[in-house]
Amino acid sequence: MPVGERIEQAREVIRSTLEQRLADGLAERGAPDVEPEVLSQVLLVAGEQFARLVITDPDRYPPERLIANLRGVLAAVRAPASVSTSA
Repeated sequence: MPVGERIEQAREVIRSTLEQRLADGLAERGAPDVEPEVLSQVLLVAGEQFARLVITDPDRYPPERLIANLRGVLAAVRAPASVSTSA
């Protein structure tokens, strides 16, 4: 199998895993306006860009910096357990 096909195959495995985990998590939390298929694409691209930054400019973008920012974003969007989503 050519390298390009293997890369695309690996990307799809990662994306589909993300989609399934997002679907499970969103169903559990009740986020009807978020589509796991779309969000999985966004997260895949973001992850690839993070990897590029670490590889091309590791002094400016060490992995720890990117991980800390990702954690901050996740904490900011995490809904408190006491918040009701019903109208």
